[in-house]
Amino acid sequence: MRQDLINGREDRIIPFAMATDYVAKAVAAGDTATLHVIPATGHVELIAPETAAWAAAKRLILADIGKTQ
Repeated sequence: MRQDLINGREDRIIPFAMATDYVAKAVAAGDTATLHVIPATGHVELIAPETAAWAAAKRLILADIGKTQ
């Protein structure tokens, strides 16, 4: 199963170590997993439309589904 994860580097809800551990386990299980890290970003910023983190996340999502902004 292919998985793309987007995580804020300063996320306290889904800490960076949890995200990296998850990806390592997914890859070990035979999945294709990629972690995209947004620096200096917490959890909520990734979905708040007025933030630079959301703009970065949106670009990653659109690129993943083959669309451009």
